[in-house]
Amino acid sequence: DQLAPEIRTIVENMAPGQVSDLIVRPQGIQIIKVINKQKGRIMSLDEVKDAIYSILYKEEVNRRFTTWINELRNRSYIKITF
Repeated sequence: DQLAPEIRTIVENMAPGQVSDLIVRPQGIQIIKVINKQKGRIMSLDEVKDAIYSILYKEEVNRRFTTWINELRNRSYIKITF
């Protein structure tokens, strides 16, 4: 679902191992090779709860660390003499 609609249409009609023709797009020329296809599925909250928690936890740790480092920089006094 994250592919551009025209690319998605091309990929959906390709079999595994197949290589596409040249696809001319504003960003350049693309060639696509389908290695494997899997059907996507919607996962339940119980299946993804730990992954969501982990992502949110890492973001909060990074935010707090950045704030802490910035506070240290603002409070420190550095004098460089030659």
